[in-house]
Amino acid sequence: HNGMLGLTFGTNALVRQCTIISNNCRHFNVDHHAGGMKIIPGICGGGDGAAGGVIEESEIAWNYGYGIWFDQCTGDYPRIVRNNYLHHNQATAVMIEISKGAQVYNNLMVSNGNGGIRLSASDGIKVYHNTLVGNSGWADLYVYGIPRALCSDGSGITWATIVSNEIVNNAVYDSRCQYDLVLMPESTSAAQVVRGNLCHHNLYYRPGGGLRFALAGVASWNSLADWQTHTTNDADSLSVDPLLSASTAPPWAPGPDSPLVDRGAAGLPVNADYRSYPRPLDGNADGTAEPDRG
Repeated sequence: HNGMLGLTFGTNALVRQCTIISNNCRHFNVDHHAGGMKIIPGICGGGDGAAGGVIEESEIAWNYGYGIWFDQCTGDYPRIVRNNYLHHNQATAVMIEISKGAQVYNNLMVSNGNGGIRLSASDGIKVYHNTLVGNSGWADLYVYGIPRALCSDGSGITWATIVSNEIVNNAVYDSRCQYDLVLMPESTSAAQVVRGNLCHHNLYYRPGGGLRFALAGVASWNSLADWQTHTTNDADSLSVDPLLSASTAPPWAPGPDSPLVDRGAAGLPVNADYRSYPRPLDGNADGTAEPDRG
């Protein structure tokens, strides 16, 4: 119940098993500096972009704003968001903006007000094994934010880029967003460099139908098949009922017959799942341990 922001930190902090709820109760601008957590080391001359840390095993909910927001974190420090339950936040569950090298994985994101995950003008962000359920707003998974001019050193403008981000082994279920996924198209423009981004082995499903995908400023498609046909993304992704259970502990876990089980891409740097079971694990008892999606 803080007036503006629940929590922030500098560099190499550990936030574990915390409950961060109902902050920004005075309803400051949610797109500026308000909500559950915002980590920002400084803009231009105000800091070197070094902020980093680990946020894990926490409940971040009912905040009037973003759940977790890293901004201007460009220094060589780890930024890890894992095994958290983010729900009923007014804005996006996890926002990574003008940052480099973050890992967002094993999170459960339910009923947030502006999608599950946003990557804005950022590079090298790894988004693995997250489950997104019933989020509303513009896009559940959204990669965007350029052209955006960063600080000038006096010899010219430095432009933000979107390079080498990965969105793999996630499950997007029952999205109420306008789009399930929006990506920026490849570009070599000096002010808008977009390259080397990967999106595959995900699952998208709406019980009533109506999936939507878009390349920003290019086109949109109303099925996973059309998205796969017209882009290079999600070639190995699925659109089937993931058979999640709202009543298990934790909620929205896959059942034993779920198509998420043992159907994920291998080789990702994730050694355990949301419930701390080993990943990979032979979940369908066929004798081979494979990672799940979500």
